[in-house]
Amino acid sequence: MKFIDLTIYKEILMTTEVSINLGDEAGLTILYAYPNNSEINETLAETLAYWLKQTIRRDGFEKQGVTLVVNKDDSNNFTMVLSGDESLKFQLERYQEIHDEFSHLGLNFYNNSLLSIMDDELWDPNKKDWRFLLPLGMPLMNMKAIQFFHFPTLRLLCNERDALNDPVPKRVEDFLELNGVDAEDTEQYMMMANSIPVAGPDDEGALVDDLVDKFRADFEQYDTDLINMLLKTTQNDSQQTLPIITWGKTTMEMFNNVFKTSLSYPNSVDTATIFEEKDTPVLSMAHPFSFFYKVQKEPEADSGITYPGTGVYQLTNDSSYGFNQAIEQNRRDIIGACWIETITAKPMSAKEAYSIAEKTWTDESKLTEIKKWMLYHGSMWVENGSTGRWEFEIAREGFFGTESFFNFGSDNFISNEAEYST
Repeated sequence: MKFIDLTIYKEILMTTEVSINLGDEAGLTILYAYPNNSEINETLAETLAYWLKQTIRRDGFEKQGVTLVVNKDDSNNFTMVLSGDESLKFQLERYQEIHDEFSHLGLNFYNNSLLSIMDDELWDPNKKDWRFLLPLGMPLMNMKAIQFFHFPTLRLLCNERDALNDPVPKRVEDFLELNGVDAEDTEQYMMMANSIPVAGPDDEGALVDDLVDKFRADFEQYDTDLINMLLKTTQNDSQQTLPIITWGKTTMEMFNNVFKTSLSYPNSVDTATIFEEKDTPVLSMAHPFSFFYKVQKEPEADSGITYPGTGVYQLTNDSSYGFNQAIEQNRRDIIGACWIETITAKPMSAKEAYSIAEKTWTDESKLTEIKKWMLYHGSMWVENGSTGRWEFEIAREGFFGTESFFNFGSDNFISNEAEYST
């Protein structure tokens, strides 16, 4: 008698397929900024799969064995097919409602506002190919926090095609891990929801802001719709929504205007009422790039070297005052990550969570840890031009050992505790 391995059939029987209607070719071309890069030989279906796989991974489903394919029918309509364990069927089906919300938000803003804005003289004045860009590849169902930034950088759409493959969010993720978040879960906290859905070069933020000033009502309505959508599609506590972190003064001011908060800059907290009369805890933070400007050596004029991004740690102000400024900003940034972890672990008021985080990281025993991370992140290097390649020049492995850290630090303004005390 031939025996059949029933475990194989059991696995097959427990597998489910969920089909999510994504929409038609015209709408998806707009929503997913297709083609992301004319030099990438990729179909629309392949581009959709590329970004949606990032979302599936960051929502935590990839590690549960969920796979994804995108199909196109004869009418140029596209479908995402998710395959996974039967126990995940209900959760995966929620992507239909979520993607419908996402599509409606994007197409409504594009068709009713952005098309006319793009005809204005302030749109892309230097002809750098500004693009409409939604938060692609981000967690949409199981996100734990909303990171509210200024505008998306064009290089991360055209080259790396990953909003989290950048030293700015990486610094936030590092500090989340430092405060107890598992490394494989940090991306669930990193919904990069930009206030302005216009991708441009890193150095054209002021030009983007000129455009926003002229069409402020349109962009404020987009922010209202975006935040409401994200809070709606996320599983919220009965009394409190996900926390929101505003990064940079311009973004904080936009958030204050739209949601009637009273945040000040940096590291202040407030509570907004945005979605279904629930409390939304909010924290303002200095933009991570401001840290890099503080601690990196500035290159010679016209050198062509990316700044910040030289890979060379050297305080702009080589003095105890400059050193202490950098220490305190680094401490504030770590406190911010601690606030995120604290308030997501257990719902509480924004002020209570900040008090806990501040008490944790103003303890004198934390000073060496703060210095280590200041030096490590201060070694950030970015390749010249706009390819998006970057790294921290100091290898993380081994650097955080006491001997390696102090050998490096002795030449970088940390060894003289009398002069550079906090």
